[in-house]
Amino acid sequence: MKKILLTSLISLNFFLSFSQNTISSSQYTLWGEFIITKTYLPGISGMTNNESKLWVGKRVEFHDSIYLQIDNQSIYKNDFEFSHCMIKKNYNVKKYSSNEFYQNNNFLPKELGILEQYVRYISLDYCAGTPFSEILIKSNGNLIIGWDGVQFELTRLKRN
Repeated sequence: MKKILLTSLISLNFFLSFSQNTISSSQYTLWGEFIITKTYLPGISGMTNNESKLWVGKRVEFHDSIYLQIDNQSIYKNDFEFSHCMIKKNYNVKKYSSNEFYQNNNFLPKELGILEQYVRYISLDYCAGTPFSEILIKSNGNLIIGWDGVQFELTRLKRN
């Protein structure tokens, strides 16, 4: 009897922890147009601060696929081929605790201006190898993507 009860409690705890860490896509809409407004270099980076600032003002669009405005002379042009990176309508929004986030990134979410207890993010496994494999949700109007050790804050453009 104790073994059955213990097994049931472990299963329930696992289910609850999983369901609390996943939010449906209906609770956050990724679709839309954004502009890169800020950069963060919280750790070791392949870019200098000046190189990262060159991305500020570039446009990012999330529709059925992803568009990132890249200048023809950009050294990253060949890295950003998003033809395989189609956005599915049923992506999941997940959560990291601050400790989990630190373990995965070696910096704290507050270094990105995220002060909540949990960091919400969208995991796009089919975008592996791009800045869009994991998209942090800073707020309803702001996202953060990372590339080459730099975190880029995207601000949603308002429609007229």
